[in-house]
Amino acid sequence: MNTHTLLAAINDISDSYIEAYNSARPKGKKFPLRKLVSAAACLTLVLLTGAFLFAHFYEAEMEDPRGGVYYKFESFDQLRSLLPEGHILANLPEGEVECSGRHKEDVEGMGTYADYYHLDIHLTTPGKDSVSIYCGVGLNQEVETYLEYRFLLYPPEETERWILGNIPVYITQQDGIWRGAFAIQGDVYEVLSSTFSQEDFLEFISQLLNG
Repeated sequence: MNTHTLLAAINDISDSYIEAYNSARPKGKKFPLRKLVSAAACLTLVLLTGAFLFAHFYEAEMEDPRGGVYYKFESFDQLRSLLPEGHILANLPEGEVECSGRHKEDVEGMGTYADYYHLDIHLTTPGKDSVSIYCGVGLNQEVETYLEYRFLLYPPEETERWILGNIPVYITQQDGIWRGAFAIQGDVYEVLSSTFSQEDFLEFISQLLNG
C-alpha cells in the first residue's frame, strides 16, 4: 500500500468508530480496597516482627548487646574482690555460687569492675532454691527505660511496682519464673527464680538491697 492509498484509507475512517474506540479504552487502574488492607496488614506484621526480634535479642539469657569477652570467675571470693565498696552483690547469702561476666575486648585477665559490661551470678541456697542475678554494669539507665526494651518479659499489665529499701523494683511472673528488675548507681539488675514464692522472692531482693 502506497502513501496516497494509506491516507485515503485513514480519511475514510468514520468519526463514530473513533468515538467508540475512545469510550472503550480501559480507564486508569483502581487499587482495590482489599489490596490496601492486605498491604496494611503486611506492614503491621513487619513492624511487630521487628519489635519481637529486638525484644527477643534482649531476652536471650539476658545477653548484653555490647558484647565483650567472656570471663569465668574461679570463685565468688574472686568476684567479691572485684566489687566496689558497698556493692549489693557482696550481700549474697550463703550457698553455691557460679559467676561469670563479659568485659571489654582489650582487657587482659580479670580486669577491674569498670572494665565489665555485665556480671552473671547463679546462686543455689542451702535450701536448694535457685536464683540468677544479672548486673548490667554502667548502663546508666533508669529501670523504666531498660524495661521498655524488655516489654515481652515485663508486660506492663502484668508487672507490679514495689519500693524496697527506697528503690523501685518491678516484678512479674511468667511460666513459673519470677523476674525482678531495678537500678542502682548506674547499674541495672535483674533477678530470676523459679523456686521462690512471691513473698520469698521479694524478701531475697530486699536483703540484697539492704545487706
